[in-house]
Amino acid sequence: MASTRKTYRNVDVNRTIPLYGAVVNQESKTVAETDEADLIAEITAIVPSPRAIVGNGDDAAVLPCHGQVVTSTDMLVANRHFRMEWSTGSDIGYRAAMQNFADIAAMGARCDALVVSLSLPKDLPVRWVREVATGLAQACDDAAHAWNTPVGIAGGDLTGGPVVTIAITALGTLIGDRPITRAGAQPGDVLAVAGTIGRSAAGLALAGPPAINAPRAAHTCWQTYLRPTPPLGEAAALCSASSAIDISDGLILDTSRLAQASAVSIDLDPLPLDPILTAVADLVAPEGEREAAVATWQFTGGEDHALLATFPPQQLPAGFSQIGTVHPLASDPVRVCGRPWRQRGGWDHFG
Repeated sequence: MASTRKTYRNVDVNRTIPLYGAVVNQESKTVAETDEADLIAEITAIVPSPRAIVGNGDDAAVLPCHGQVVTSTDMLVANRHFRMEWSTGSDIGYRAAMQNFADIAAMGARCDALVVSLSLPKDLPVRWVREVATGLAQACDDAAHAWNTPVGIAGGDLTGGPVVTIAITALGTLIGDRPITRAGAQPGDVLAVAGTIGRSAAGLALAGPPAINAPRAAHTCWQTYLRPTPPLGEAAALCSASSAIDISDGLILDTSRLAQASAVSIDLDPLPLDPILTAVADLVAPEGEREAAVATWQFTGGEDHALLATFPPQQLPAGFSQIGTVHPLASDPVRVCGRPWRQRGGWDHFG
């Protein structure tokens, strides 16, 4: 049966690409052997354009705007947020876009356009830049289908630098009549999550791409690490939430941020056992430490980019699962099964 999926992109970006980065450097032409105009032309030929009054190619883009604009920005730096020997340019472009989409979704909004800036070393193959554009286009396509509206690249900037850096600004529109912030949780609300928790951290714990014959769970977690898929389609359900945040730095840390912004305390329930995490723990954790490894991934691992939200009782929407309750402010912003969490809570960029 022919696919009925609507096309939002300029070209077919779902063509076969290398699974990992080993063959990316085989192209002889580098960034230093081209110029900015040619590189921009390479990128714009691949990425989708947004709805724009003035699009790519001028000093600035002009986008149609109605009501409040939701905006977020994020940055990825090579060897800090990703390793190029583990990832293709397409993986990195996809991941960079998706983490911005998750921030927009957590506000109860959808993204309309991205502005993308790249810092590129001179010896970087041009093919790798094209793959970044392919990943960005794939992410825009997936987001467009989740939100049923086009998502495109409005412009950006290119510069030279010692390491690959990708900086993205996302521009979005509220789905409901108000933004859903971190500062709205009320005592008596339930805490709930949409999406997976801990799989990206489990993928990172593999310390490299799994062997072809490795268990499916290993490939699932590795793929989540390379290409997180936040539940963007659940953004509309946040219209009934009292507060929300996306889990980028770890469940404990991001729950603490939500609790502190709302001036409440939150008690987390025991999390359901994820058999995929258990299977990966069997591969990478010593016997006797596997249960602890799973708990660490679930409670402190980030970058699945699940949506975490609080809802009034009896108003939990489909797609969200309850994992805790909101209480009046206490000395500890977050407790697990009634006990304070005394271990590391998640990723600290400057820790």
